[in-house]
Amino acid sequence: MRARSLPNAGPGGRSPGDEPVRPDQHRPPRADSGTVGPPCRVAALLDRLEGAGFIERRRDPADRRRVFVISTGKREREVAQAFQPLQQATQQLLSGYTPGELKLVIGLLGRLEAVMAEVAAAQHQPHEQPGRTVSPARAGVNPT
Repeated sequence: MRARSLPNAGPGGRSPGDEPVRPDQHRPPRADSGTVGPPCRVAALLDRLEGAGFIERRRDPADRRRVFVISTGKREREVAQAFQPLQQATQQLLSGYTPGELKLVIGLLGRLEAVMAEVAAAQHQPHEQPGRTVSPARAGVNPT
């Protein structure tokens, strides 16, 4: 599948937030921040989505610092069609597992998510030592 650039992307289909960032240029977001990257990248992504008609931004009347991002509903059918092959393939893949197997996989993914959040949070603690790892036992994984 070939990536498409959105209509308001800059020269070469790139937006200002698309430039590669070296690890020493910014710190990753905190695990509990709810962001997908540095604020400049999030803003660039939202600009592109807004320009393409997917979303609109609305200020919170009670707190003008807050901005709500709302789907316009104008492109939902297009988005659903784009994700339909993935949805069908996922359903086909999952249909080969028993409910018990799926429960096991869901449990594993939940524990992996918790471990990743813990490691990411530890990277933001100034008193933590670099290279800290989480043992398999602490992650809830039986190494045997």
